[in-house]
Amino acid sequence: MTRHKICTVEDLPEGESIGVEVDGLEIAVFNVDGEFHALQNKCIHKQGPMFDAEINAEEKTVYCPWHYWEFELDSGEFVVDRDKRLRTFDVDVTDDEVYVNV
Repeated sequence: MTRHKICTVEDLPEGESIGVEVDGLEIAVFNVDGEFHALQNKCIHKQGPMFDAEINAEEKTVYCPWHYWEFELDSGEFVVDRDKRLRTFDVDVTDDEVYVNV
């Protein structure tokens, strides 16, 4: 795995998300209650842009903006069918810089 700087903590406030490309992969990064999560940026259903997903901070899930498929942030699991999932990526924060491991 390779560690890639995505942004600073200040660049991604709580409740916000961004889409980035790392090593040819499109990744959505979310700040939910100060915790950072990263998922593949294309929904498994119809390839909707997950960086634009609605965040449910209480449940720690996100809803695809196109057809409202709900996924868990920690595991990437589709809540209706746990056998389906989005790819997840490890995220860490060092000195207020957000990194994704690919």
